[in-house]
Amino acid sequence: MTAQLAHPAPVQPAPTAPPLRLGRLGAAALVVGAALNTGQAVLTRALSSGDSPAARLADADAHPVAVLLMVLGGMLGVVLLLVGLQSVARALRPSAPRAAQAGAVLTFAGALGFFGVHVLMLVTYALAGLDDRAAALTVLDHLDSAPLVLVLVAPFLLGMFGGLLALTVGLFRTAGVPRWVPVCWALFLPLDLLAAGAAPVDPHWLFLAGAVGLVVTARAAAKR
Repeated sequence: MTAQLAHPAPVQPAPTAPPLRLGRLGAAALVVGAALNTGQAVLTRALSSGDSPAARLADADAHPVAVLLMVLGGMLGVVLLLVGLQSVARALRPSAPRAAQAGAVLTFAGALGFFGVHVLMLVTYALAGLDDRAAALTVLDHLDSAPLVLVLVAPFLLGMFGGLLALTVGLFRTAGVPRWVPVCWALFLPLDLLAAGAAPVDPHWLFLAGAVGLVVTARAAAKR
């Protein structure tokens, strides 16, 4: 009777999630959309004299070209952000499927609400051209108190901020993404939501920096 030595089974390496990869279209849409969104925020700080109906009409009268370009650029930025953030959500599925799914659904709803908010901005711009300023103010007062505003603003706030938070969590869980990228977005969210007007520098620059860093990381991974 001979004793046989048992050979240990080879240790299998733990599976690792693939690095984050973004397609060219999604990457370009994310960066350009974030840049347009940041530009709109910076222009709003520079040109806005207040949020009341009278102040919004006065701003459109004082800077008609700049306000129109700001609103139209913002609308294009929303569309591009929708494409870019959906691409980020798809890229996060292998490493953070739940965060990716939540981010995709929420940012889709948020982009629709954000686009609707821009449509209301265009209405304000059109009303500024009326000779009857009292009638224009009456219409804006009615719009500001109408349920339609809540229907647009609530999905925008909950969707965009909640969706971006979910994607940020997914980025923290994804290998190969530098920590400063999701940190930029994590800092942007509370600053923009709670202290955008009080901050000395517009927090959208953090959002843009995170978007650029994310695209650079993803494109470098695609070349390996």
